[in-house]
Amino acid sequence: PNRPRAMVFKDAVDKERGIMFLADFDNIDLDGDQKAVLAVDFGTSNTCVAVKGRKSEVLNFSMSPLPIWGQTSPAENPGFVPKKWGGQRGFFPTILLSRRFDDRLPSIDPENLLIEHLFKVDIPSLHKGINNQFASGVFNKQWRTHSNLKWSTDTRTPWRSLFLELVVLYAHAEVFFNRSARLEEYVFTYPLAFSSDYGDTYHNKAKEAIRKVRHYCYGEDRQADVNSMYDKVDESSAIARSTNSEGMRGRLEVFIDIGGGTADMAIRHQNEFLVLDSVRVAGRSFFQFARKNFDQNTKLPGAIDFRKNMSRVIFGKPDDFDLSSIESDLADDLGAFYAIEVNELDESMFQEREENVIKQRMGRVSYQRYRSKLFFYHILTYAMIQACATVINQKIMVNNGLNLILGGNGWGLLLFAELPRKSAVLLREAKDILVLLKKHLATVVTEEENPFLDKIYIESVDLLNQDSLSSAKTSVAMGALFDGSKNASVADNSPYSGITVKDMVINGSEPKTIRWCDRWSYDAFRDTFGRFTDIKSRSFSQPDELKTPIDETLGIFTSVGNSGNFGIDNAPDGFWMKLNSQIIKGVTDKLQTEGERLNLVPINYFLSDILYPADGVTNMLDKLAESNLSNSDAAGE
Repeated sequence: PNRPRAMVFKDAVDKERGIMFLADFDNIDLDGDQKAVLAVDFGTSNTCVAVKGRKSEVLNFSMSPLPIWGQTSPAENPGFVPKKWGGQRGFFPTILLSRRFDDRLPSIDPENLLIEHLFKVDIPSLHKGINNQFASGVFNKQWRTHSNLKWSTDTRTPWRSLFLELVVLYAHAEVFFNRSARLEEYVFTYPLAFSSDYGDTYHNKAKEAIRKVRHYCYGEDRQADVNSMYDKVDESSAIARSTNSEGMRGRLEVFIDIGGGTADMAIRHQNEFLVLDSVRVAGRSFFQFARKNFDQNTKLPGAIDFRKNMSRVIFGKPDDFDLSSIESDLADDLGAFYAIEVNELDESMFQEREENVIKQRMGRVSYQRYRSKLFFYHILTYAMIQACATVINQKIMVNNGLNLILGGNGWGLLLFAELPRKSAVLLREAKDILVLLKKHLATVVTEEENPFLDKIYIESVDLLNQDSLSSAKTSVAMGALFDGSKNASVADNSPYSGITVKDMVINGSEPKTIRWCDRWSYDAFRDTFGRFTDIKSRSFSQPDELKTPIDETLGIFTSVGNSGNFGIDNAPDGFWMKLNSQIIKGVTDKLQTEGERLNLVPINYFLSDILYPADGVTNMLDKLAESNLSNSDAAGE
């Protein structure tokens, strides 16, 4: 019934003009054991799909339409199945186009979407060769642009659902016709930074997309239950599972995956996941402060040099890149614009332009260079705080050191920190941060814990995109296909507090102190404060002195930013007064349960909500940058 025998042609006034009879399709029947698993890593900036049939591999789309008659234009056009597919590096920007002529499409409830609506949207990056046209606004009159599909809280629009449905539809066709298999299992990745409610909404949308596409492709009931074939895995676990490293006694593996929306982390010892964590500091945060270089009213040091270097990467020439010249909807989303523009650069071209940027530098004093270095230092600092807390809490003698495994597209932004994309460079930087961290922690560990702290050192750094830009992104989707039963996990792998909260009282309990190396989790709190379901009241002993960091670990985040004397906290006057009051208010006002977990891990909240707030209103790190850049300028550096 889904194999047409003929097509009737009508003109613009609906008059029949002829019939074309179609040749019979070759009969394609699949044996029952030809089954496959699809993994979808739906990212903030880029999306990757992988499939496991006879083998596990990244799924690149290749099924192109065949011309029936007439001359075919080599040019790609949105609205049609690609003639030449993009995304051949294994991933493609998470951006959707929708036709402007359909005024009703933006208000359609995602549950009411029909197959016809898939012909009114497109994924531009899947068309090879049109990214530059798209980014320059060539398609503006016919198409709307939709980015931020992963984190948008607007559930009334269908854009995320349409993006997922189109990707899953292409995947079904590719697997069926080119791999002679039928998809029977699906795995979707998600960041641990999703709240429980938002995570449920996301997975429900994914299941709805699967139901619809299975209805279109296999003729199944559109309302069929797909729960038995649907699985989910957090991105922290997925990146850890993608590596072939074997667990070693006395070695801690620290995985840090910097994506577009989150930096996802996992800490593993002897194949046990001891910590799974996610912070909302990633590519979006980076481009949030990078965009300030384009504000002509704000004279940032080195801004023009950064704009020229951005042009060197994107266009291959050192023009003073002006965002106002971008006519597409991407002018308001620098991160999405950058992802689209670099999507078609091959490995060698990107590397050549990357090396040119590092060689050209961004002036003697540069806001962007300072903030970019601080960005990577902060993510490394956060991960190593969690690693040190793991060692102390679990009493692990790390005789074989820490192995940092770095994945995600975010590490491709190292060039704007003027740091080469090499493991050896990051090993050097990480070692300096760890020395500083251990110096601070030595004042708060007990005599019994001190030998465990002394043993911590970084043995190696493995930057996954050092030789291949693709590997850092495709690892998550490939890891999602991995059989999770091979990696045992402890009962509670929640992150650690990171700061010490003294005399905390929950729902009128006896006051207890939560140390920096204690779990911040629902289970741990129930063991400490007694059984509870909801947090109705909470308080803790607040320090009298707020002019300096209220905890040793907090001061590290500014000490790593001292450009003249690394390791010395040189925050400007009033800096810590404001930050301390914000973290105190957060812990006292916002701590609550989400399902069977606690939100607001203090050190995570400090980094994600105070230093790098989503709305960008708190510009405390700009004040730190201003202070350090002024000192650098005065010193003639």
